[in-house]
Amino acid sequence: DPEDLTVATETVKISPKKNGFFYHMGYWLDMNGDGRKDFLTARSNAKKGHGELLWLEHPEGGLSAAPWEEHVIGSMGDVSFAVYQDLEVYPDELIVFAAQFFDHALSATRISLADGSLVETRAIDDQNIGSAYNVAVVSLNGTGEMQLLVNNHETSNRNAAVYAYKFP
Repeated sequence: DPEDLTVATETVKISPKKNGFFYHMGYWLDMNGDGRKDFLTARSNAKKGHGELLWLEHPEGGLSAAPWEEHVIGSMGDVSFAVYQDLEVYPDELIVFAAQFFDHALSATRISLADGSLVETRAIDDQNIGSAYNVAVVSLNGTGEMQLLVNNHETSNRNAAVYAYKFP
């Protein structure tokens, strides 16, 4: 409502139904070069190996043409992720750093921005991180050189931690 931001004039569900799955977060990005902002998100059923990184394609008909077509990239996301672009090294790709809570892993996935397809994925840490919870791409030293800042969601004081990962 243009007069009151706390009042919605329309609610549209853009995701198709997938029994037992829930969504966490997402980013608005043009994933296939058509000029429309698609929605990159992660969903999970709280089971190891079942989380999915996917994007919902913004249809020509606009927001209310729902549900939007889903494109599952793979099982490399379930909770939180950060999106990063390195225009010098991967000019036509998106890099997604995923904190995989249920998989006890942190991963990096490269996605083509020409069609939203998987280019490559690999584990950064699947030994030490535990229940990875949040990930951010930051310059920790203030030099412009980027690092990953990741925390886990462990209840044990021995395992709860914040980690920093240096880019290669």
